Amino acid sequence: MLKEWTHNYLKNKDILHKRISTITDKGDYILVENKDETHIIVIVKEKMVDVGKVLDLFKKYQKKHKAQKLTLVLNNNKKNLDLLIKSWKKFVEFTSLTVIFANPEINDKWIVSPAIHDRIADKKNLKQGLVSMFQTVESC
Repeated sequence: MLKEWTHNYLKNKDILHKRISTITDKGDYILVENKDETHIIVIVKEKMVDVGKVLDLFKKYQKKHKAQKLTLVLNNNKKNLDLLIKSWKKFVEFTSLTVIFANPEINDKWIVSPAIHDRIADKKNLKQGLVSMFQTVESC
């Protein structure tokens, strides 16, 4: 269900700009090819278990496709949030990464770009800020 929601989200997000030429499901990831020949790698995980594996996949596919942007789509639940917080420094290393926490049942989401968020947010209140954003969307 989350992968289908992601596919629809990508198409709907592009309605005005019409940048996307193709969206291809590659099994482990979704490859978004834009008309300007830039690429976006999207990994969808309903339940993230191993952060290291996911980030290694991003490195692999980013290099393979020379992708300019990376997107991780997760179900909006406490376990996924806790993994993001626990592995925050690893996520920050990916400067072009955006993480989308979605609840496809109600078609709602919240989004964070760890590298940007890390630069502008108060580090002492990082967890509290992420929890606040998490609470804006019903958990699934």
